[in-house]
Amino acid sequence: MSRGDTSIERGNSLTIPDVSHPAWARFVTGKVAVQCSKATFNLLVHSNKMNYERDSSSANVKLLIAKSHEFLTKFQSIFANEVATIFK
Repeated sequence: MSRGDTSIERGNSLTIPDVSHPAWARFVTGKVAVQCSKATFNLLVHSNKMNYERDSSSANVKLLIAKSHEFLTKFQSIFANEVATIFK
């Protein structure tokens, strides 16, 4: 995947973009709205929002990105649609 490529599909497998992808910051700061019926994903979104409102420093944003990346990498097969929305 090239740096400018925002595609997350590679063949039939899902590739979660690296933490340096700019969409991560938009996601953890709440600038990308993602609708989901799964409580665990909504908890991640809510947690990110609360943490960002409490501390909007770049260090905290990096921490939120790392946690979100780890979560979505671990459960990528469950949240494929949500990941596609974040990185479209």
